Amino acid sequence: MLSAIKPRKVVIPCTGSFSLAWVAREADVSAESIVCGDISLYSTALGNAIMDTDWQLSLNPDTPQEYADMITPLLTSPLDKAVGVLLMVRILQYVRKDKKAYHEHRRLELVRNSGEYIAQLREQVIGIRSYLKGLIYLAQDMWVTMETELGSADIVNLINPPRYSGGYDRMFAGIDAIFNWDEPSAKQFTEKDYPHLMDTLAEDDALSMMYYATDGEDPAPQWGTPWRSLFADRPNSMGQAAINWIIGNRDPVGIEASRGKIVSSSAKFPLFTGVISEASDIRAVRVEKTVGDYYRDLFIHRLPGSTTEMYIAILVDGFLMGIVGLHLADLRRGKVIKKGDKTLDHCASVT
Repeated sequence: MLSAIKPRKVVIPCTGSFSLAWVAREADVSAESIVCGDISLYSTALGNAIMDTDWQLSLNPDTPQEYADMITPLLTSPLDKAVGVLLMVRILQYVRKDKKAYHEHRRLELVRNSGEYIAQLREQVIGIRSYLKGLIYLAQDMWVTMETELGSADIVNLINPPRYSGGYDRMFAGIDAIFNWDEPSAKQFTEKDYPHLMDTLAEDDALSMMYYATDGEDPAPQWGTPWRSLFADRPNSMGQAAINWIIGNRDPVGIEASRGKIVSSSAKFPLFTGVISEASDIRAVRVEKTVGDYYRDLFIHRLPGSTTEMYIAILVDGFLMGIVGLHLADLRRGKVIKKGDKTLDHCASVT
């Protein structure tokens, strides 16, 4: 979608691990056109490393000695400060576990072999910095970022705030006991803040696209006009799996532009437009995934949530009548195919 919209600026108010910034770059948005913000130490360390901007970071006096010995040599540059923060975030994830021996051994392994992990992290941060260098990172509340950076129709706002109370505390518990830094003042976002957020973005001229996960219901109607759903996908075939939605405060592009490119080289059969007679030759033929996906995309535009392992083409006199997608694991289990089940998805006959 970003490739089709070609925004002047992409704003990511709660950037997290900069994954959305990476997506924007892959959509040919220049790094100089990306503005990211966040309030966590994790994002601030990465953001300053990307910009190669030094910032205040030090160890608390009561930091355990095993951590102090490991982190102190890293407090010398934006790059190494990010490495130190990332390493400590990972170590503390095991500290917060259920105090099982397994988790303690994993923590000890990270500390004892910290030299190897520091080298690996440094290489990874250098790669991130190389790809994203030029973007602007702002260590500030998402509300401040939206107020100062939005307001224009040629701006895209990509937003994915944590949907549970104390999200940042849960993700980064214990990190503030290790480091001192200039933490920005911010009120942590909770589910109760959504109505205000949705009303604010609905009235803004910028195109806002929000990630939203539900058990199945389209989340857009609960927020009213102008919100609408732009995309939906279920990451696996389990019935309990949440559906990932992208909702927007306007339709960014027409259906022709938002549809993925269909690779015509995968076409193998002419489409059936004739008449079936007693002499017609009707066959079921297994085809390759590229061929099956081509016709499924042509007929139903990549139906979200379906899981297909084998493709069967239904041919009438050599012309394609339809494509059947089979999920073999369910067939082996003898799963009963019910109405609406995606174990067998028939891509509608061509008439």
